[in-house]
Amino acid sequence: MPAPLTTPSPPPAVLLLNGVDRVAVALLLARYGITLELVSAGEAIPGSNWGDSEAGLRGDRLYARLDTHAWLCGHGIVDSAGVLTGAARMLGALK
Repeated sequence: MPAPLTTPSPPPAVLLLNGVDRVAVALLLARYGITLELVSAGEAIPGSNWGDSEAGLRGDRLYARLDTHAWLCGHGIVDSAGVLTGAARMLGALK
């Protein structure tokens, strides 16, 4: 007898910037010398490599919209602090 058909599980929900305390995010970023700049809905995000709703980092400013994934704002901290760059250099990915 064939196996019963199952309904695929929906993808996990992604936490967006509009679902978190943006003041707390801005204060956290400020601890690392980064300023959070909100971009209007539908506008292009400056410094975004992939477009759509991806956060963009230019200098000490992290640009995001309310539909930006909240974890991308945390990535801005790590990237600005040089942690990713330093790790990549250690692994020989960057010269």
